[in-house]
Amino acid sequence: MAKCVDCGKRCSRAAKRCHECHTAYKRTEEYRQSMTRVALENWQDKDYQEKHSAVMASPKVRRKISQAALQQWRNPETRATIMAAIEESRDKSIAGAKEYWKDPKNRKRRSEIMGSPEVREKLSLAAQNQWEDEQYREQFSEMMKEHWRSGTFDNRTGPSHVSNLETEVIDEIERTGYTCIRQYRPEGCSFVFDAYIPEINTVIEVDGMFWHHSEWAKEKGQPERDRRKDKWARDHGLDMHRIPESLFEEMTIREYIEGWRNA
Repeated sequence: MAKCVDCGKRCSRAAKRCHECHTAYKRTEEYRQSMTRVALENWQDKDYQEKHSAVMASPKVRRKISQAALQQWRNPETRATIMAAIEESRDKSIAGAKEYWKDPKNRKRRSEIMGSPEVREKLSLAAQNQWEDEQYREQFSEMMKEHWRSGTFDNRTGPSHVSNLETEVIDEIERTGYTCIRQYRPEGCSFVFDAYIPEINTVIEVDGMFWHHSEWAKEKGQPERDRRKDKWARDHGLDMHRIPESLFEEMTIREYIEGWRNA
């Protein structure tokens, strides 16, 4: 019988640690790094890759993994840890996306990519495949009903989309002292405006390049919808102020809003 290298108790483990110490060791960064190195070394072997893939794809292993995951999920502490990790990952992703979107060059590049025929074809095919799922269609239908009941449904074209750019622009407007009612839908109106500023009776629309000025937007009739939206605002005594994304190629959002506020 060997002795545990950590606590000195007798043990028969090949790792030279008793059960309690080995369990604690598996939680350390040293253990995770060593296992990562071993996994990376093994993965260089093509035979190992094939054997590993075959084992993981077998019904018996998949069933065991599913049972183990279910068992872990039943533990409240495990669920809380997983949800905290998901929240942290989501927050990091959102923060990274916002930082990326602040650069006008990145926004322009993204718009060009999303407007390309190749990407549009892939998105269309993915949407068609998704729509073939009966469960997805039911969930989508319920979501549409909820948007319609809550008023966040823009001219029957779909749920109102709040972009990072729109959020940043309206945040800056509020920073100057104005009150903004976001996703504003006047009574009796089928349109949803990005924001309404009651102090100056003005509705705000933030026009992203892709959603309002790309070839895709033109094909979808977005310019005509924008014109109808502008006309509705004028006919009902509202001042309309559109803020195109192209403005921010030469100035920051804050510079533009401060100039507009002081004009």
